[in-house]
Amino acid sequence: MDERGSGNYTQTIGEIREWLVKIDTNQLHQTQLLETIKQQSENAFTKADYAEDTANEALTLATKTDAKLDKYVDDERTGRRWLIGVAITAIVALLPIYNSFYL
Repeated sequence: MDERGSGNYTQTIGEIREWLVKIDTNQLHQTQLLETIKQQSENAFTKADYAEDTANEALTLATKTDAKLDKYVDDERTGRRWLIGVAITAIVALLPIYNSFYL
């Protein structure tokens, strides 16, 4: 072989080494990106689990509050009915007295 051929091989080997370094660098960068994505996805799953737990607690609390509100409304209706019944009974009972004295 002549010297030009040898120089050409050396240049080609140098270019191949450059490409291999670029590929290796790119592979390392992609590996780092994948690790970052994995970590972020684990954080997202953790946050989603926490959000689900919080939502379940909120649903439980809302259900209890709804039951308490229903009981309160029923109690208020019963109290109002009782008060209206007493008032009507008192008026009906006092009506003959009112008629005899004022009419």
